[in-house]
Amino acid sequence: MRDQGGRGCDDAGMSKEATTDQVVGVRRPLCALSPMVGRDPEERGRTATTLELLYDLTIVVAFATAGVQLAHALAGGHVLAGLAAFGFVQFAVVWAWMNHIWFVSAFDWGVRLATAVQMAGVLLLTAGIPDLFAGLGDSWRMESTMMVAGYVVMRAAMAGLWLRAARAGTNPGLCRANAAWTALIQVLWIATCAVELHFTGLLLVSVALFGLELGAPVLLWRRFGATPFHAHHIAERYGLLTIISLGEVVVGASQSVQALHAEHGWWHGAAAVLAAGVSIALCLVAVMPAPWFSVLGVELTGHRHLERTS
Repeated sequence: MRDQGGRGCDDAGMSKEATTDQVVGVRRPLCALSPMVGRDPEERGRTATTLELLYDLTIVVAFATAGVQLAHALAGGHVLAGLAAFGFVQFAVVWAWMNHIWFVSAFDWGVRLATAVQMAGVLLLTAGIPDLFAGLGDSWRMESTMMVAGYVVMRAAMAGLWLRAARAGTNPGLCRANAAWTALIQVLWIATCAVELHFTGLLLVSVALFGLELGAPVLLWRRFGATPFHAHHIAERYGLLTIISLGEVVVGASQSVQALHAEHGWWHGAAAVLAAGVSIALCLVAVMPAPWFSVLGVELTGHRHLERTS
């Protein structure tokens, strides 16, 4: 099959009906992007996909890298700087992840490539974490060009997804506004790399941009309405990320015991560290998932799902 310009598109295994865009009612080539439509918020049997789990693993890699850098900062006496850098990383990673999973819960198609792009963004962000800690630890400078680049890649992919959702006619006002605000805030983040920021400027800029990141969606939801979501899918994604993150506690305990054993042999200190690590992991398993599952898995499913708006 060939499009109007005469360019060929592979159509093996697909029918001619697949070339019809059901959303806008016009014919389009198979090589064009498929329409993005809303998912049924009451879909039965929906579970996390393999790609979603792989994406979660990249997030946990960022958590682990930030944790290692925090340990080095605390050991070097940079307590405040280490905590500030750790909080900065956690916000950037978790916020981008949350935006992605809520979007995926609402829409059905076209997120695979964007998910891969966001995974690349996570890895780029992770590579810049040591520079961020080093800059804040030395003289409270924002040495975060690579980290900001990774974050911008993740958020730019989301802006593109919002634009595609707007073309599908699913609450286009909300989708376009989300895309515009997301793109604008990323421009501001990029601008932070062009200036040398010390503690006061870093604090003010970070608070302002974090406030925009958090406040813009709330204002847009109040004006245009919210997108639908699948409560069980959201609860599962939060729960899985929590469990995978708890695995880092086990890894940390194991590595600590190995280091102590290599330096001092098997002694009561290594045993105490092992017992403490296992105890912390078990306590977190019992305590941490409870709020997610009680809030997301029970309360949300007990209420009516948000209706889609046209």
